[in-house]
Amino acid sequence: ARVEFTAALAENRNDPESIIYRNNAEIAAVESYAIAVILPIGSAVNPAQELMRGVAQAQTDINDAGGINGTPLKVLLIDDKDDVETAKAIANALVSTPDILGVVGHFSSGTTLAVSEIYEAGELPMVSPTSTAVKIADAGDYIFRTVPSDRLAAATLSRYVLNELQQTQA
Repeated sequence: ARVEFTAALAENRNDPESIIYRNNAEIAAVESYAIAVILPIGSAVNPAQELMRGVAQAQTDINDAGGINGTPLKVLLIDDKDDVETAKAIANALVSTPDILGVVGHFSSGTTLAVSEIYEAGELPMVSPTSTAVKIADAGDYIFRTVPSDRLAAATLSRYVLNELQQTQA
């Protein structure tokens, strides 16, 4: 598999999916840490590709540096199509998989909120890089996001609109 993914990368060196799968193949059966990355591959290809680029870079950097305390990182890529029911089934399966140490995803706030109870109950950390709903802050001790909430965006937009109105009236 490693040879085939390396060949695929020779044709398209920036394909993040091939990078991740090649990295996983290089680890092979060696003891490793595993995370799941949940993406909307079936419904939002471009955002999914960009998220995979970041994951591929992080996995490569971690493994090239010798892993985490000497243990390499495997990444499972899973398509939930940004569909709530599909995401719930995936979350239930991941919570029941002891080898998975954490989840990166889900894409939209609606899907993230729909699965947060499952991850929280299963004590499986989830970090969403794209969900902005204010309610995510209260979803539990195992639920995180990396982007500001809609509250901050709304406050910024309100200040901008107010400033524009004041300049127009002046």
